[in-house]
Amino acid sequence: MATKERTFLKFTIGKKLISLTGITLAITALSVAYLSTNIFVKSTTTLIQAHNVDLASHLALKVHDNLEALIEKMRVVGILISTSSKDREPIVREIFAHNRAFLLFSLVVLGKEASTHSQNNTISAELVRLGDEHGERTLGRLKDVSTFSWSQLELGEAQLTTLQLSDGTWAVAIGTPFLKRASG
Repeated sequence: MATKERTFLKFTIGKKLISLTGITLAITALSVAYLSTNIFVKSTTTLIQAHNVDLASHLALKVHDNLEALIEKMRVVGILISTSSKDREPIVREIFAHNRAFLLFSLVVLGKEASTHSQNNTISAELVRLGDEHGERTLGRLKDVSTFSWSQLELGEAQLTTLQLSDGTWAVAIGTPFLKRASG
């Protein structure tokens, strides 16, 4: 009995070579597409990260410059409110009129026992509208904020924190060392 040999693919050698070449080209094209996409994604991610670093450094410089300008304004107002001149009120009103973000300037005397008392408070119309005509409630709230250190302020370190006002809005409180006593 003769056995028949089975052949599944009865292709000529030319068709087999063309099929292998086509499969090789398809795999190569897919590999190139995958690699180029992967390289593009990594390159784009790197560019975005570099742009974010540049943007963050620019923003940090801008915030630094704005804080420096704000501290200088605070020093000018500190000089004004530390004097007892009658002429200071129009100047301070002018500062509040052109800088609506300012609510209160207060000259705070820090003692050795870390108790504080304020003198020469200068209040904006906005804070008066909130019912704090003398600024004592706002300063009292600031004393309860744990991220604002009066002792560090007394040592000469500026303080910056957020503070919730009586109407529920948030404000930024900035403490700047102004004068140092001869005794320290």
